[in-house]
Amino acid sequence: MRFLHFCCVVACCGALIMPVYGASVSKCTALGDTSSSCRFGSGSGLDWMGTCTTAGVSTSLKGIAICAATAGTTTNTSDELSLSSTLDDNKYCWCKLLVPLVSSWVALGQGGRTYSECAMNCAGGCSTNLNINSGLKNALLRNIVAD
Repeated sequence: MRFLHFCCVVACCGALIMPVYGASVSKCTALGDTSSSCRFGSGSGLDWMGTCTTAGVSTSLKGIAICAATAGTTTNTSDELSLSSTLDDNKYCWCKLLVPLVSSWVALGQGGRTYSECAMNCAGGCSTNLNINSGLKNALLRNIVAD
C-alpha cells in the first residue's frame, strides 16, 4: 500500500513540475525571419496549428485561442489577459503560440457579440487571419516570450 501511495505522490508531483520544466526549454528557430513561409491550417475548439518553412526546414506550430474580457485590436499584444465572471464580457479573441516557442497573446479583435459567438470562432479565426494578415502573423512570431 505504501508503494502505491508513493507512486501516486510521484505521479502528481511530476504532473505539477512538467509544465514548469517545459516552459524553460528553448529551441533555436527563425520563425520571424522574413524568408520564412508560414501556412496556418485548421483551428477548432481552443487549438490552432500551422507550419513555417525557413531554408527548407519545416517547423510545426501549435497555439491556443481564448476569449477574454481584455479588449484589443488586431496585433495588440499582452502578457496577461482578464477574464470576467460575466461570461458575455469575454468576447475578445486572443491568439498565442505555444509550440515550438511561447509568444505573448496577440489580439484578433472582438470575436463576437457574446462569449458563445467568440468561442465558436476564435481558434478558426486565429488560423485563418494568420494566413491573410501579415501584421497579425508578425506580431505573433516576433513577440516570443524570453526565459
